[in-house]
Amino acid sequence: MKFKRVALVIKGYEANERASILQEMHFDISSFRIFLQSAAGGGWQADEIITMANPSLAELQNYSGTMQSDYAIFYFSGHGMGENSNTYIQLNRECIIDIKNLPTFALKQLNIFDSCRSRPILLNEMFLHYPEMSVLSNVVIREIYDRMVQRANPGTSYMFSCSYGETSISDNFTGSYFTNSLIAEAITWSVTLSDSVKLSITEACQLSLKKIRLCYGDMQKPELLSKSGSETLPFALNIRSLIQQRVNGTVIRF
Repeated sequence: MKFKRVALVIKGYEANERASILQEMHFDISSFRIFLQSAAGGGWQADEIITMANPSLAELQNYSGTMQSDYAIFYFSGHGMGENSNTYIQLNRECIIDIKNLPTFALKQLNIFDSCRSRPILLNEMFLHYPEMSVLSNVVIREIYDRMVQRANPGTSYMFSCSYGETSISDNFTGSYFTNSLIAEAITWSVTLSDSVKLSITEACQLSLKKIRLCYGDMQKPELLSKSGSETLPFALNIRSLIQQRVNGTVIRF
């Protein structure tokens, strides 16, 4: 049976409608879609990525009820807040929900929230072209990525752009610090020869944290919450190492 995957890329509600804020969110959504479809991101196909703006909870629940996927990524960029140790996101003007009430779309799922987790207040092109990414066929890339997902334990992981009580910070020109650093570090890692061909979601979050600390200090600390071994899910593939193994005729290990 064919391995099925789905990514929901969600633009949430943003009360501040300044052009710069809306542009930052556009950068984040666009960058994440491009990353997923790259070889490093697992070679996702366009029809596997669903982009939604200001959806209702009912719409998300409807997708959950009709989907039968093996792996799902839920990416949210928008307004968020923290209250009483809970994290909330604002899907649209009327709907603010606790992330615990989000539907699941697969037995193995990664939820990424690029949003604030502080107490409530008033509400690109960034990829360099790496020729290496076009050497391996998308069929091979997808097969390797799918096998990595299949080896991980079922469960839902939560990746946050900041720790509880913090604010998710963004830039007027390149989007959020978190999405920018997360994808840039994954791309850099994917073309650097490594002993591993898989960058796990745990390792990706750690790289983002190091990058943000280096550039901006400790004002925003990305965090991953995961159970049941799903923290071994892949975030990126090391294209240079895969090519090296293919040239040498060695068995690809991950």
